[in-house]
Amino acid sequence: MLIRYVIARPELPKEPRRTMKGISHAKAQDTTARAYNVACEAEGVEADYETLDYLANRDLGAWAVGFDMFSGEARRRAALDDAVASTASMKASTKAPARNPWNCDRCDWQAHCGGDPALDHLESWMGCGKGKPAGSLAVEMKSTGSFRKLDRSKPGSVVSPSELRSFATCPRKWRLEYVERLRPTDRNWARMGARIRGVVTHAFFEAMLNEWRGDHRVEFSPSWRWQDPIADRAAAIAERYKAAVEATLERCLGDLDPNDTEGRAELAASIPGCAKAANDAAMIALRDVDEIIAVEKTNAIKLPGVNRWVFGTADAVARKGDKLILIELKTTASKQLDAMAERYRTNPAVDLYAAMIISGRDARRGK
Repeated sequence: MLIRYVIARPELPKEPRRTMKGISHAKAQDTTARAYNVACEAEGVEADYETLDYLANRDLGAWAVGFDMFSGEARRRAALDDAVASTASMKASTKAPARNPWNCDRCDWQAHCGGDPALDHLESWMGCGKGKPAGSLAVEMKSTGSFRKLDRSKPGSVVSPSELRSFATCPRKWRLEYVERLRPTDRNWARMGARIRGVVTHAFFEAMLNEWRGDHRVEFSPSWRWQDPIADRAAAIAERYKAAVEATLERCLGDLDPNDTEGRAELAASIPGCAKAANDAAMIALRDVDEIIAVEKTNAIKLPGVNRWVFGTADAVARKGDKLILIELKTTASKQLDAMAERYRTNPAVDLYAAMIISGRDARRGK
C-alpha cells in the first residue's frame, strides 16, 4: 500500500524584515520570495538576486512537503507483531511500571513522578486531574454486518497507535495518561497551542478533501505562488470553510482555560495560518489522485493470535489507478520540514493503519 505523508507548518509567512536602512536583504528570513520582491518594489529598491533566488528555493520546502513510501506485507506484519508484544506488556504491567529516564526531560509528569514513584498519591498531585474516559469503540462483525462494542476497560485490550507510541516512550507515562486518565489542568495556549493548531489544520484539510471528493474541479495552488497577499488569501480561505470547521473551533476554545484571554486571541489569530497549511497540504495530497475513497475513516484490526485490537482513524484513503493510497497529514512548528519527513519514514503507525485498511474492519468511535 502506498503511504503519502504530508507535513505542513500552520503559520503565515512573516513580512520581510526592515532595518534602519530599509528592506533587509538577509537570506535568513521566514518569508517568501514573492513577499520579499513585493516589499522591495514598494520601497523602490532592487531585490538582491541571491536573496530572491535563495527564498524561491526555500519556498519549495519551507511551508509544506510530501513524500510517498510503500508499506509492504512484511512491514505490516512486523508492526502487528510488535503491537502484540506491546499490548502483552501493557496487560502484564504493574500499578507503577518502570519509567524511561531518558525521556524525563520532556515529560509533563517529571516532577510528580519523581516525588511519588509508587504512584500511591495521584489524587494529591498538584496541577493535574482526571481527564475524559476512553471513548467507546464498536467494530463490524463480518458474519452479520452488525457492530459489536469492544471492552476497553482492560489495559492493552483495545489500543491506538498513539497509545502504543506512549507505552514505547515510557510505560509509566502511558499508565498515567491511558489507564489513570490523568491530564495537566494547565490549559493555557503556551502548552496547548501547537496541538490546537494541528487539530484546526486537520479540520480544514478534512473539509477541503471532502469538497474535492464531491467536485474534482476544485483546485489548490501553493500559497507561496499566490499573487495576492498570503494573509488576505488565507483569511478568505478560512472564511470559505468556516461552517465546516466551526464545531472544531468551538471544541478547541472549550479546551482552553476560559481565563486565558491571550490564548483565545492567539487561537483566533492562528486560524488563517491553519487554513493556508491545509490548502498546501491538500495540493500535495491530491497529486495524481483519481478518487478519494474515505476521509477520517476509522478501522480496527484484531491482532494475530490474541484477542486484542488496534484501531485508528486515517486522515484519508485515496485511489490512484488500481493502487490504494493512505494519506497522513502531520503539522509542525519546525522550519526543517525535510528533517521532519525523514523521522516519519520509520514510523510504524502508518503500517498499522495500512493493515487496518487492507485487512481490518469498519469501526465506529463513540463518546
